[in-house]
Amino acid sequence: MRSLVGRPWFWVVMVGSLFALPLVRVFFRDPPKLPPVRGTVPAFALTRESGLPFGTRELEGKVWVVSRFNLDDATPGMKTMHDLERHMRKLGDGFMLVSLAVDPARDTTAALAAYASGHKSNPRRWTLLTGPLDQLKQVRSALMVDPSRLATDPLVLVDAHLRIRGVYDAASGTAADAKDTMDQLMYDAALLVNNY
Repeated sequence: MRSLVGRPWFWVVMVGSLFALPLVRVFFRDPPKLPPVRGTVPAFALTRESGLPFGTRELEGKVWVVSRFNLDDATPGMKTMHDLERHMRKLGDGFMLVSLAVDPARDTTAALAAYASGHKSNPRRWTLLTGPLDQLKQVRSALMVDPSRLATDPLVLVDAHLRIRGVYDAASGTAADAKDTMDQLMYDAALLVNNY
């Protein structure tokens, strides 16, 4: 053993092995699993809080999370959307939040603009949409954001190719369950933004 330790090639092999092992692990690790495709988003155009038209043309090429809009910030969906806005800034312009009005008589562009201004939400990160009731119902239904068997208070993840990749329930049981749901949503969104 003493004769091995005294040889320079022994130390080259030992130090090289220490650096090579983490690289070998990276190459043999399975890539992360993307959430499955659950459907496609039909083309739509609604009106954002600024009064400008906004729809699939503006969202194509971005990963986004969509939810139902509610003036009550205590609802799980709106609380989660506020948390996502704060936590997902590092994803940059490749990620957006979208909230769809439920009652366009109440959720007018002026009301949405006042909400956005009052909560200091970033219009580049979070868009509040309204429009005619029948059109809103169609879009909400196509995007699966109305309460259903899948989720009581759904948050829907859409990829850059306008494909629905996940439905997450913001109202999923305990506070620990809600945190797990948000963590999974953030993980899946980050995978999609980073083109895994």
